[in-house]
Amino acid sequence: MDILQRMLQWLPTVTIVQQFGKDLQKAMLHEHSTVRDFSVQQMSRCCADHNAVIEIKNKPDLLLQTTHLLGDAQMAIATTARKALAKLATHDQGCSLLFTPSIIKELESLLKQADTIRFRVFELLVGVASHNANSLEQVVNYGFLHQLIGDVESRDLLIQLNALDLLSDVAITEHGLLFLEKNGLVGNLEKKLAETVNDAASRLLVPGLFKFFGNVSYLHPRKICSQYDTFPKLLLANLESEDSVLKGIAVDTLGVIGSTDDGKLALAQQEELMLKSLMILGSTIKNSPTDLRLRALHSTSSLLTLQKSSQTTELLSLTEYWFQHLFPDPLEVLLKISKQPFKDLHCGSLAVISKIAEHSWGQRALKSHPGFLEYVLDRSTENCSEGKQTKYEVITSLVESLTAEEIFGRPDFMRLRAYYIEGPCYVVAQHSVAMEGGST
Repeated sequence: MDILQRMLQWLPTVTIVQQFGKDLQKAMLHEHSTVRDFSVQQMSRCCADHNAVIEIKNKPDLLLQTTHLLGDAQMAIATTARKALAKLATHDQGCSLLFTPSIIKELESLLKQADTIRFRVFELLVGVASHNANSLEQVVNYGFLHQLIGDVESRDLLIQLNALDLLSDVAITEHGLLFLEKNGLVGNLEKKLAETVNDAASRLLVPGLFKFFGNVSYLHPRKICSQYDTFPKLLLANLESEDSVLKGIAVDTLGVIGSTDDGKLALAQQEELMLKSLMILGSTIKNSPTDLRLRALHSTSSLLTLQKSSQTTELLSLTEYWFQHLFPDPLEVLLKISKQPFKDLHCGSLAVISKIAEHSWGQRALKSHPGFLEYVLDRSTENCSEGKQTKYEVITSLVESLTAEEIFGRPDFMRLRAYYIEGPCYVVAQHSVAMEGGST
């Protein structure tokens, strides 16, 4: 197989389909999994090439056999088949091939098999539907998405969670969300979210529901925070939860919503909720297990991130306000964490500092903080590549800012710039002089 693979890798994919299409098809039926795996990998290569896709159109049986491998007993083979078909669907002609009668019949047959196979098919179809509105329409017309939506009402918790996970990927696109809203799914899921407060069994759906609403909030934060008010209320409730799983999900979700400009403005409208959330986030950074502390640091970074084009007076004031309400003297706390001998926490806190270093208010705070400049310019504090790179990001944020030179003053700014030019892994040369010794 290795020799054959090396030979084929030099052939154009069009040639492979034209001259060896029937051989690939036969190989996909082989009893040995290594042969099936080899053939579907070659097919995956071909599906990525527009010219080869045109040839695949003339080999319907080859495509049908590739589709059949979605139900292969070997997970690796089924996954490669799914990825091959997903690549095919990125081409207009390839996408239409997936909706020919023979392929539809095969997909419908696979959807009648075990749940693991069903969700492989759904994963493929959700990916196809996410491309554009036309692809979504094709998937909807054959009833595939309605089947997936129906699984949300399954009595099997695992099936419900898998369905929610895939529907979250549908919801992250504009056309996908519009479809789900028209079909009443978003309102239905909000009701399910409300039920989690008093129903212990429903509470198990929280991870899937939060992922769904988190994705929707990323696209339409103002709409979700105003129209579906159950979600922001439960976001705060889960931030306060003693259940580390629920708390972690809420921490992550808050960061996802606040990672965009619109998300920040939507959260700002929920002032009381946001202030409580920030205090909880700050407490989590200081007093929780390491995993939760890291997630809270990452979420804080997202809340404080602004692109240069977004650094308006309103958003700069908002991020400064949020930073100040994490905990008393937030910069002192973060710098203390950054000096601890725990790599993940060290880098996580520096990542937050690098975000505030992009803003003029953050630069003023850093400039006035005793010992900051000496610490950030001291390369000896970093003993690992991750630490060197993260500290370098702080330097980069300062040097590439339009306001740092004025705030820090030219002499200190030039020291920062020298560090920036030298790069993250610069080592000061150690000079030594060899001395000739003699015996007396």
